[in-house]
Amino acid sequence: MTKTRRLLGLLGLLVAAGLLTGGGVAVADEGEAGPGRGVADEGEADLAHHGRVVYEDGRLALHLRTWNHGPASLAAGAVQLSFSTPVAGPLPGTCVRRAPAILLCETGPLRAGAPAPGSLELALRVPGAPDELWLDIQTARPGTTRDLNPANDHQRVLALATGDPYYF
Repeated sequence: MTKTRRLLGLLGLLVAAGLLTGGGVAVADEGEAGPGRGVADEGEADLAHHGRVVYEDGRLALHLRTWNHGPASLAAGAVQLSFSTPVAGPLPGTCVRRAPAILLCETGPLRAGAPAPGSLELALRVPGAPDELWLDIQTARPGTTRDLNPANDHQRVLALATGDPYYF
């Protein structure tokens, strides 16, 4: 199965599960799934995203790695990247463009207690080259896997057009 097909399949699962609707990503938190809720409980997986963003002269470089703090492993997960302004440029096969300023990228299989097998590297252009931009990093997950620590599912990074790395 190609990476693009796998990503589109994951996107379909997210839509079918109701986790991806109208431009936002819903994060499953404590109590949304499980016994007595009419939804099968697929366990718990605590995902977190770490990386850096560098922005200068209308060029944006992003390095992102997803960690699964467990206790359950996942066949795949996804991360939604929302920028405060549209971004342009080629995307890897693991990413799709949902809107001019929103990308959805597959993380690959996520073993419990370990990082994803690879990292996401993006080199994008920012038309108009504003002096700063915001990046929202949001976990997206298929199915009913719970996350009892949703506080690390979302991060917001301000990147100034200085060429300095901003870590998250």
